[in-house]
Amino acid sequence: MIKSLFYNAVILFWALCLLPREIYRLIFLKKPLKDFLQRLGISLPAFPWKKKGEMRIWIHAVSLGETKAIGPLIAEIRKDYPKASLFFSSTTETGHDEAKRSYKEGAYFFFLPLDLSFVMKRLITRISPDLFILVETDFWWHLLSYAKKNDVNVVLINGKISLASLRNYKRAPRFAKELFSLIDLYCVQSEEYFSSFKSLGVREERIFVTGNVKFDMKEMLSQTLYFKTPHENKKVVTLASTHEEEEAMILEVLEGLKGSVSFLIAPRHPSRFPVVAKLLKKKGISFRHITEEGTGAEDVVLVDKVGVLDQCYRYSQAVIVGGSFVKHVGGHNIYEPVRFGVPVLYGPYMHKQEQLVTSLKKHNIGEQVELSALKGALERLLETPEEQLKYQALRSEMEGATERSWSQIKSKILSQPL
Repeated sequence: MIKSLFYNAVILFWALCLLPREIYRLIFLKKPLKDFLQRLGISLPAFPWKKKGEMRIWIHAVSLGETKAIGPLIAEIRKDYPKASLFFSSTTETGHDEAKRSYKEGAYFFFLPLDLSFVMKRLITRISPDLFILVETDFWWHLLSYAKKNDVNVVLINGKISLASLRNYKRAPRFAKELFSLIDLYCVQSEEYFSSFKSLGVREERIFVTGNVKFDMKEMLSQTLYFKTPHENKKVVTLASTHEEEEAMILEVLEGLKGSVSFLIAPRHPSRFPVVAKLLKKKGISFRHITEEGTGAEDVVLVDKVGVLDQCYRYSQAVIVGGSFVKHVGGHNIYEPVRFGVPVLYGPYMHKQEQLVTSLKKHNIGEQVELSALKGALERLLETPEEQLKYQALRSEMEGATERSWSQIKSKILSQPL
């Protein structure tokens, strides 16, 4: 009881620190009031009460990348349990929007609220899931505690934990052991993560190395192209999932390539679309929006539309993945472009994507570079088209993580009475 009260106090203090940002988003970015109240746990979604015999599966994926990656898993669930009701929770708007766009049938969508005891108790009682699937990370104590108190089967898929988080949990070993004991089955990305979770007190028989489900993502190509192919003497380079300051830094370093390269800039967060447009205008860079007609002679196409990155990759000769040139982000998915056979470049800050970096380096695919070396590395990639063929060996080796994970869930969890 005392532990729960202390934990509630910490969460409330953290929420107060974030409140100004949320109020700003509500007032100035015109975010829906219901989303704001939902995040705070003041207003929970009005889900229908569970019917007798109904199977409910709750899936929590933090952001866009994790939400897209579980597409093949959803297909497996639908195949084996076509009548199951699915509940999707997200932390970010991009993840929330992607879930609503991709997994519509028989599903409910909401933002995960603050991890307060009285909030999670109400939420789990309302959903009453038979199975809770946590994707990659986001380990909240009250969420997992009340799930177990309600006899919910808890599974981690695509499991990972950063070195920084691992160090922090080891500073509180008793809390870590209690927290991670609440998960019934771990399907982790690599042997390194197997060892990490084991070092936190997780029993070895609960952990299985199944691989990275992001390698199983299917190509999401629309019939409609949202940009014209640039002028024939230009190469196409996508700057994917960029964050604040990255666009300016990268464009400055690559200044000398204007005229020979057309850049597709896809900011990570939709709220930054107008910010990047303003930056391009200020720098005097010719650009157009991806939804606008153009001549193909523009230096930049601003990808201000969600869900078209795969199309950008398809028509690119190289991709530079953002979130890796600013220290606080820690990188994004560098495998996505590889699925299309496109060479990838990324920066020095990839501490949240260690397993992907290891896999690509093992196959000598792509290149990790400092910002100052980015221009030279890009020029080399654009001059060696055979780089686009290397991805096939990696793809054949790494695919199948979804099938392996689902197989473990069915044999270890769903084979038991729910």
